[in-house]
Amino acid sequence: MCAPPMNKLLDIRLGAIIFCWDGRAGRVTRLVVEPTTRRVTHIVVEHGLLHHEVVSPIGYLEQAGDGSLALNMILQDLASLPHYAEVDYLLPEPSRLPQQAGVMTGLGGRLPHGLPLDISWSKRFVKGHTHRGLPSDETPIGRDTQITNREGHVGRLGHVLLDQETDVVQALVVRSGHLSKKDICVPADRIAWIDEVEIHIKADRSQLEEFPAHHAPERELSSLAR
Repeated sequence: MCAPPMNKLLDIRLGAIIFCWDGRAGRVTRLVVEPTTRRVTHIVVEHGLLHHEVVSPIGYLEQAGDGSLALNMILQDLASLPHYAEVDYLLPEPSRLPQQAGVMTGLGGRLPHGLPLDISWSKRFVKGHTHRGLPSDETPIGRDTQITNREGHVGRLGHVLLDQETDVVQALVVRSGHLSKKDICVPADRIAWIDEVEIHIKADRSQLEEFPAHHAPERELSSLAR
């Protein structure tokens, strides 16, 4: 844990096992963030034999005394939550297809009313990407989300530390290094922007060396719990 005794911080490890009241729920795959406020709104959980992903409001998430994560619900409640899925689609370029502007079609090659997509149009469409089960203005982040700075790639997202009262991100735990892996806590005020692929931070490599490690003593981490 990054800060075990600091009960204001909720430590969410991407990929961690999570439980419901009546048994194991699955694994944490993503968190859903409002990029402007840095508030986490939902948690995405992979569960079941078919590895479905469902979206739970963050308010159901709790941290047990042993540091494990739990959802304040039973497994039946979990199964009834909205399903999460990444969805690709094709959208006509308005400048090239004025009569079809605004028409959306799936990658299966058919328009919404069942009309076949003329293959000659294939280069006149642009690819879009969205997430089923999430608000359109919110962003999922997970273990594939890269952490970058002005010098390039820093590492990948490992944990997120939240203020338990506000659900606002207080720090990112970044897995950095190649041969010698290490986890460092990057304060939230160093975040420049957040999107699905990348979280850009305002810290060069020399500054990163000054940030506390994930398993640092509490006194080194006290500034993260505001």
